[in-house]
Amino acid sequence: MAAANAEKEFWFDVRGVLELARLFEPPEFVITSERDKAHKTEAVCILLARLSYPNRNYDMMQRFGRSPSALSRLFSHIVFYVYNRYQEIIYFQKRVCAERIQMPSARPGKKENLQKQVYSGHKRVHCMNFQAVVVPDGLAIHCWGPMEGRRHDITMLRESKLA
Repeated sequence: MAAANAEKEFWFDVRGVLELARLFEPPEFVITSERDKAHKTEAVCILLARLSYPNRNYDMMQRFGRSPSALSRLFSHIVFYVYNRYQEIIYFQKRVCAERIQMPSARPGKKENLQKQVYSGHKRVHCMNFQAVVVPDGLAIHCWGPMEGRRHDITMLRESKLA
């Protein structure tokens, strides 16, 4: 297969497909329960082709020279193989982490008289507090604030109505 075609059909160049076949660590030849046999690189190509674009197995017949039912069995086999091998790391942990972010500010002016509200005795700075909930993959799924610097973390959590 030409390198230009590989990237269009599988979303990976030839080197990337070979690297995935190595990293997934399937057996050299993938054999389904119906005795369909494919080299590990071909099985990974079938997986990538099916996932890269809404193809039907019928549309992939010409590319791989196999019947739609054989393509379906090989696809299912490699999907189950990858799932069973890596199921511990596929799903994110169920823990989330709530973090408090303090944004320091200059001392409030005399007109507003907010000095007492925004002063954090804990950090000894004038600040506004924000709360963010971050999941293990680093994605912030909840942001809330600002709130006066003197407020405690539990107060912020209660006020945000997250818990």
